[in-house]
Amino acid sequence: MISKKKLMAIIDYELERKGITKSEVAVQLGVSKGTVSNLFNLKHKVGYMKFIELTRIAFGKYHHEYIEMFCKDSQEKVEREALEWAYSNSNMKVLKILLERATFKVKVNPIISVYELQMMRMEKKISIQDFFDQIENLTYTDPKNMDLATVILLGISTVYHYVDVAAYKAVAFKANNLLKQIQNIESAYLRMAYSLRVKVALIISSMKSNNLKLAKSIGDDLTNKETLEMFPLYFNNALVCLSEIFVFSNKRKSFSYIHHSVTLMNGGYFSENPKWQKIIKSTYDFVHIYHNDFNNLFLEDPAEMAHYLAKQSTPSEKEKAIAILDELERKNGYLTNFQTYYRALALESNRMMAAAKDQFYQSGDFFYAQLAGNLIENSN
Repeated sequence: MISKKKLMAIIDYELERKGITKSEVAVQLGVSKGTVSNLFNLKHKVGYMKFIELTRIAFGKYHHEYIEMFCKDSQEKVEREALEWAYSNSNMKVLKILLERATFKVKVNPIISVYELQMMRMEKKISIQDFFDQIENLTYTDPKNMDLATVILLGISTVYHYVDVAAYKAVAFKANNLLKQIQNIESAYLRMAYSLRVKVALIISSMKSNNLKLAKSIGDDLTNKETLEMFPLYFNNALVCLSEIFVFSNKRKSFSYIHHSVTLMNGGYFSENPKWQKIIKSTYDFVHIYHNDFNNLFLEDPAEMAHYLAKQSTPSEKEKAIAILDELERKNGYLTNFQTYYRALALESNRMMAAAKDQFYQSGDFFYAQLAGNLIENSN
């Protein structure tokens, strides 16, 4: 493992190689030039967030490998912003390291428990109901010891639960209230991070509720240079959602957004995050297969392979699609809304297509109910 001193030397070299001056670094970090010099001389303690931001300045995007090495070597006090960076960038390795550091304290801040629960949710190590129950327990247990940032993070957790159970109308009410409260948080970084979290949930809930005007507005708000630089995952999340939002109404826009997302992925973003790579690839496949554009597909997701085969004209390919979906149902115990739709496509069954439409509606997904609904109308 590379030491903190060596890591700082690597960053210093990269800055010099790119002609980025210490004065420019100071402006981006919001400190004096002297402070920057002292950071590199290790005369000042290099906190987690300072190092994280230095990697972004030096390399043009966060260097996850170096950040993980730094966190393993550093014994500095864990900042809330660093915890939030790890979660917002889906770096569970760093988040675990920081949480372990933070729990060495005699009195552990309740916010640590919230991050632990959110990490378990992201890694699917806790059920939807248990996640909600534990968040509720924290919310009403000793609230006097919670500051505003912790209270808001608990509120965001509740929003996540609403998304998980498809209570999309409840998301809007809670989210709008949270966005107002967030503006009272002292840390600019946390204000931005928490706001983006809430807005991403709002995009999803608005799209599923078929409130596309609001979903588009939030998506446009998130796809800016600052979000890309500081929170590339949320920027990408907005791109993926916008690609879906336009899938029925504007093929060119739908393709443009998902192609941008793929370009970021190919440019090294999300290289440490196979989950997001999978989401990007499967969304790319879905929007292209929907429009019968079968060139350059990834087809790494079995469901999208079934989607592709179901759209082909030969009975043998449709049978392969059904075999894949049968295996997914056997393995998981059920078919998702999309998988039921793909089966209806393969079987060319209006009855099953109607069942797929009902399945979308029953799950609160009024937007994608159009998938099945449009085909039923066309066949009639």
